[in-house]
Amino acid sequence: MNIIAFRTIRAFYEKHPSTKGGLRIWYTILKSQEWKKPQDAVRTFGSKSVDILKNQRLCIDVKGNQIRVIMSMNYGKNTAFIKWIGLHKDYDKLGDRVHTVNSTTKKK
Repeated sequence: MNIIAFRTIRAFYEKHPSTKGGLRIWYTILKSQEWKKPQDAVRTFGSKSVDILKNQRLCIDVKGNQIRVIMSMNYGKNTAFIKWIGLHKDYDKLGDRVHTVNSTTKKK
């Protein structure tokens, strides 16, 4: 799978060093995948770790549900776009914004 962009993941674990190992393992697993539909993510990570959202998005729990990663998927191109990454407590504050959040857009 193509993952855009690793720099988002790196920026997060540089700010939260205790998450580095879990995110690196998750990234390695994700890179080796070829998903055609949301249920493929469930098969990879388990139903308790994957939320299928609106707008071709997934939320995946990483490191024992300590971290949440929201991705927008292009299944035809086997590409995941990281839209948001944060701690579980911060994810809970997003509410319905989980379907549209895009905190990785560079500010001008």
